[in-house]
Amino acid sequence: MNKRHDYYNDIRLIKSVRSAVGVILLIVLLLMFPIFAGKYFVYVANLILINIIVAVGLNLLVGYTGQISLGHSGFMAVGAYFSVMTLIHLKLPFNIETPFIAAVILSGFVASVIGLVLGFIALRTKGPYLAIVTLGFGIFVEQSLVLTESITGGRSGLRTPAISLFGHSVTDEVSIFSQKLSSENQVYFIILLAALLLILFALKIVRSKVGRAFIAVGDSEAASGALGINVTRYRTMAFAVSAFYVGVAGALHANMMDFIEPSQYGIMINIDMIAMIVVGGLGSIFGSILGAGLLTVIPLLFAKYSFASAIISGAIMIVIVIFQPRGLSGMLSQLALKIKGGRLYRGKRVR
Repeated sequence: MNKRHDYYNDIRLIKSVRSAVGVILLIVLLLMFPIFAGKYFVYVANLILINIIVAVGLNLLVGYTGQISLGHSGFMAVGAYFSVMTLIHLKLPFNIETPFIAAVILSGFVASVIGLVLGFIALRTKGPYLAIVTLGFGIFVEQSLVLTESITGGRSGLRTPAISLFGHSVTDEVSIFSQKLSSENQVYFIILLAALLLILFALKIVRSKVGRAFIAVGDSEAASGALGINVTRYRTMAFAVSAFYVGVAGALHANMMDFIEPSQYGIMINIDMIAMIVVGGLGSIFGSILGAGLLTVIPLLFAKYSFASAIISGAIMIVIVIFQPRGLSGMLSQLALKIKGGRLYRGKRVR
C-alpha cells in the first residue's frame, strides 16, 4: 500500500470525478436559483447562506476544538455595526466611499481580533465556565450598543446605507445575459460568493495541520500538549477564526436587513447557533450546512404558528441528541455506509 498516496488522497477536497461533477452541478443550480425563484425565496436563501457561515464558523470552535461559546452573538453584532458605521462614516481619499466588500472583510478582521483577545482571556476556563465567560461577552456587547446611543443609535438602531459595488448601487436593476437582476438577486450573489469561499476555506483548514491540531486539542488537551502541540496557540486561533466567520456573517446580515438594532443580537440567538451545529453534527462542515438550512427553514414554514415552530425545533433537537449524537451528517454517513454495504453484500452473493 502506498501510504503517501493515501494521505494526499485523504486530504483532497474532491476525491473523484463523480464528486467534481456533483459540485459543479450544485454551483450551477445555486447560480440559476434567483432566475426561477420568487423574491421571498431569494430572501430565505440569503438567510440560509448567512446562517451557514455562522454555523461553519461556530463549528470550527465548538465541534473541532471542543470550546463551548454562548457569546457569538457579540461577534455578529461587532461585524454588523462595524460594517454599517464604516460605510456611513469612513471616506477614502478624494471623497471615495468605502467599498462594501472591503467593509465586510474589515468587519470580519475586527471581530477576529476581539475573538483572539477573548480566547486568550478565557484560556483558564473550560466547559460550563467558558460558556459563562462567553455569555458575559455577548451580554456586554449588546448592552454596550444600547448605552452608546450617540454612536450606535441605541435602541433606535441604525439604517444601513445602500450597498455599492465598484461604483454601482445594487438598488439599481442590472441586466446580465439578457436577464434582469433585482437588488435582492444581486445581494444573493454577494452572499453566495462569500458563503462558498468561507466553506472552501473551512474545508481547507480542517484538512490542514491546523485542523488536525484543532481536533487533537478538542479530543484531549493534555495528550496534545504531550505530543508537542501548542494548546494555547490553537485554542486562541480557533476563537479568532470562528469570530471572523461570524463577524462577516453579521456584516452581510446587517446590509441585507437594511436596519440594525441591539436586540437583533441578543443572547437568545446563541441558542439558535448552538442548535444548528448540534442538529447538523458537531465537527462536520457538511453538518453545519444541513443544520443551518433546517433550523432556518422551520421557523419560516411555521411563521403563522410561532409556538409550533418552537415545539418542532425543540423536538428535533431532543430526538437528534438522544438517538443520533453525530447529527444529520452522522445519520447520512451511516445511511451511505449501509447502502454501500448492502451493495457489497449483494455483489458477494452473485459471485
